[in-house]
This record gives sequence, C-alpha cells and structure tokens, in this order.
Amino acid sequence: MDKKEIREKVCEVIDEDYGFSCVDDQDFLKGDLGMDSLDVVELVINLEKILSIHISDDETSEIELMTVGELVDFLAKKV
Repeated sequence: MDKKEIREKVCEVIDEDYGFSCVDDQDFLKGDLGMDSLDVVELVINLEKILSIHISDDETSEIELMTVGELVDFLAKKV
C-alpha cells in the first residue's frame, strides 16, 4: 500500500467518523480538526484494523500532535 492509498484511508475514516470531508496534509489532528485524545485513540484503533498494523500507546501519544501528512508518513512506515 502506497502513501496515496494510506492517505485515502485516513481521510475516509476522518470523514466518516468526524465529518471532515476535505482535510489538508498540514491540518493538525487536535488543533485544526478539533479531535480530542479519545478521538485520536478511536482513529488509531480504526486505522489499526483497516491497515492490519499495531500502534503502541506511546506512538498514539505522538500521533495526537501530528498533522495528517505526518500521520500518513508514520503509517507508511508501519505498513
């Protein structure tokens, strides 16, 4: 799975679960998209299932501070 496909999956989840249909790579999950810590945990769980990967609790804490683009890069290394 390449970065484009991963980004599409990330955007699908963000759109379906949080109502943001058009996110930018520079959007911060918590700041720009308004997610709180619980939202990020739920996002991580969904992405783990979709991408068949494992994300540790420490990594989840780091994801809270990421932009959409940084999240895609992070996930690309895990897939």
